[in-house]
Formats: sequence, structure tokens, C-alpha cells
Amino acid sequence: MSTLFQVKIRYEKIQENGLQKKVTELYLFKDETCSSAESRAIEEISPYISGDYEITSVKEENIYEVFTSDD
Repeated sequence: MSTLFQVKIRYEKIQENGLQKKVTELYLFKDETCSSAESRAIEEISPYISGDYEITSVKEENIYEVFTSDD
């Protein structure tokens, strides 16, 4: 059974003005375990991040329904 996990990743992002800024971004993964969600996060995000990054947390989310819009 898959569960939703929220993964927080902290890294230095290059802003539009060219300066670097430390940011923390949240990602949601549907996976079997906490550790597999963390592994997937690293696999999916690392091509887009240059330099060091840190997974600051991985936690299970209790989301009951997701509503989408065509707008």
C-alpha cells in the first residue's frame, strides 16, 4: 500500500538576480516507506540541484483527497 510522504530539501538556489540563497522546498511522494520516499526524492531532485543539499525531514502525510482543476 502506498502512502504520501512530505520530503523537505534544503539547498542553495540561484535567484533571478544571480545571487545564491538557501531555500527549503517541500515535495510530496507516493511511496511504500519513508526511506524509499527519501531515496526517490534524491533521485528526482539531484539533477536540478548543483552543489550540496540536505534532506531535513521526511514525514508521512494524512491527505484524504486531492482536488484538481483544469484552470
